[in-house]
Amino acid sequence: ARGVALGNLGRHNDALSAYDHALQLDPDNPGRHAARGATLGNLGRHNDALAAYDHALQLDPDNPGRHAARGATLGNLGRHNDALSAYDHALQLDPDNPITHHNRGVTLERLGRHDDALAAYDRALQLDPDNADRHAARGVALGNLGRHNDALSAYDHALQLDPDNPGRHAARGATLGNLGRHNDALAAYDHALQLDPDNPITHHNRAVTLGRVGRDEDALAAYDHALQLDPDNYACQINRGVVRSRRGRQAEALADFDAVLTAKPTDVAARSNKGEVLLLSGRYEEATRELRTAVGHATPDVLEARVLLALLMGRDDLGWARTMCREALDADDRMVSPFRRGELRSLALVVLGDAEAAEQELRAVVPLRTSSDSWQPQLYELLGQRDPAGAERLCGVWKAVEQ
Repeated sequence: ARGVALGNLGRHNDALSAYDHALQLDPDNPGRHAARGATLGNLGRHNDALAAYDHALQLDPDNPGRHAARGATLGNLGRHNDALSAYDHALQLDPDNPITHHNRGVTLERLGRHDDALAAYDRALQLDPDNADRHAARGVALGNLGRHNDALSAYDHALQLDPDNPGRHAARGATLGNLGRHNDALAAYDHALQLDPDNPITHHNRAVTLGRVGRDEDALAAYDHALQLDPDNYACQINRGVVRSRRGRQAEALADFDAVLTAKPTDVAARSNKGEVLLLSGRYEEATRELRTAVGHATPDVLEARVLLALLMGRDDLGWARTMCREALDADDRMVSPFRRGELRSLALVVLGDAEAAEQELRAVVPLRTSSDSWQPQLYELLGQRDPAGAERLCGVWKAVEQ
């Protein structure tokens, strides 16, 4: 009882001492070993917590709650497949426990098994239909499956049950953005910030959305605010640099990218964006060096750095440029906007000699364009040095869009 009371006061080290003392007097008490495990978990000592739960389960092997707690601990250690096995064991013993079904869903989500996670959340909601956390988790799974309208309904349901949860208003904003409803997304982020005004992630996501509706100066102010709250948010600093570049403030943009690269020299997004600014400024040697470095650090799913480097190298080494473009077309890059992804693919297709497919690719993504997807004629000038006709076909699409 003393350990529980101390734990409730947040005095976890004192609680641990109390459980250790109690176990000296009664070493085979599974409940105390389990309570000791929970306390060790609260102290971040997850390996020790796992040992405590294992000891408890040796003494009482059919306790579902302790198998579930063991699963949570394994998850904290990054051992998600083992965590899943622990939750499955717990559910064999207690098949109608909504919390265990929910936590099993979270684990499946971490393993990338989004359909299975959704099924787990649905089962949890059958058992406990008015739990806002589970509706929100269901929204996450649906979003990961690309079912954004269904995700929006799930977040709306969660907010009916718990209307003042800022995280869910923010998640709703992200979902509305995925649906292209950017003004509605802004309203959701504003609501979230009324409830939690100092959340840097929400300020960042709001800034991204402001850029998408063409409010670049407001976006820059939002990025500045987010960085005041969290100066080490490198994604935020990169995105601020992108907007600064779009506004013609190249020196400030380069300063943003360099600040990130000072802290994280292998950051591909910062290096690639720096290379693009240098390319657009006509500083081709420096751009080539930065983009080569970016590609050297890039995973196979990085599209932008490969295509930009191919445009530069295609002037002198078409074979190498085409190798870059073939790699680019295999990339599933979700770090760029849907329109930008299609535009880059169209540029790669021209380098590969298929201007007709390139034009079709670019036309297909025109409806996805937002205000942040700006025309960059320098890229097409570079492309035209190798294939004037192909570049002109793509420029024709852009001219129609700009009209």
